[in-house]
Amino acid sequence: MPELPEVEAVRCELDPVMRGARITDVTLYRDKLRRPFPATFCERLIGQTVTAVNRRGKYLLAPLSSGDTLVMHLGMSGSFRFERGRPASRDPEKHDHVDIRLASGAVVIFNDPRRFGVMDLIASDESVDQLGLGPEPLSDAFDAEVLARACQGARTPIKVLLMDQAVVAGVGNIYASEACHRARLRPTRRASTIATPTGRPRESAQRL
Repeated sequence: MPELPEVEAVRCELDPVMRGARITDVTLYRDKLRRPFPATFCERLIGQTVTAVNRRGKYLLAPLSSGDTLVMHLGMSGSFRFERGRPASRDPEKHDHVDIRLASGAVVIFNDPRRFGVMDLIASDESVDQLGLGPEPLSDAFDAEVLARACQGARTPIKVLLMDQAVVAGVGNIYASEACHRARLRPTRRASTIATPTGRPRESAQRL
C-alpha cells in the first residue's frame, strides 16, 4: 500500500492538473470500490472547480468550489493517469473505474486492480477530522511527548502502534519498519516500554 511519501508524490502530479480546473463530467465504470460511491457523487462534482489537491496522511483531498471536499485513497493498488483528447464515451481500459473530465481538456483516470481504493465526498458542513487521523509524522504536532502518551500502557507491538493512523497519519509497513530500525528498536517490542508509567517519553521514544 502506498504510504505518505508515495501519496505526496501523487499529490504533486495531480495538483497542477486539477487545481483551478472545472469538472465538466464524471464517469463511473462500477458502483463501488472499497465501498460504494455516494448516491449523488457525479452530480456533486460536475460543474465544480477544484481549488487545490492536498494530502492528509494517506488521503488525497480536493476542496471544491461548492465547499465539498473530494476524498481519495489509493488503497493497495490505485493510481491516476492523465489523458487528453479522450472521447466523452469510451471503452475503459482494464481496471479503470473513474473518469473525471476537466474543462481544460484533461481527463483524470483512476485505475485500481484490487479495488481497495476509496473515492468519497465530505459535505461542506462536515470536516476532514472525521477521518480520525493523528498528526502528520513530520509536523510540529508530532514529537516524543505525543508518541509516549499514545504508548502509555499499550500492550501492542511498537510497529503496530506506529501503523495506527489515529496515532500518526501516513505511516505503513515499510516506514514503520525503517523507523524502528533507525531508532534501534525491535518492531515487536511492546509499545508501553518506550514511555514511563505516567506517559512521559523515555530515551527510546526520543530516538523514534
